[in-house]
Amino acid sequence: MSYQVLIDERVSEETAEIFDYYDAINPGLAYNFYEQLDLVYNQLEKNPNIWQIIEGDIRRALLKRFPYAVYYRVLDGQRILVMTIRHNAQNPESRFD
Repeated sequence: MSYQVLIDERVSEETAEIFDYYDAINPGLAYNFYEQLDLVYNQLEKNPNIWQIIEGDIRRALLKRFPYAVYYRVLDGQRILVMTIRHNAQNPESRFD
């Protein structure tokens, strides 16, 4: 069974900001960031329940090689909503604002 990954508009903006940051350092690094993010999205499509529940029904998927996490919730048996992407050092109190 494959889940549909829905991405909040805010996530697209956050992703673009992160990409721009890494692109300014090294374009190859920015590309690697997108690869890792795509890997997480592919894992979510296949089995969103493998990642840890951190609050209520919100789960966190960690990116490899990058200090970022994807926060999401499983809406039903077919859809997942990606709510935000945050740096792991960011204040956890503001992660879902």
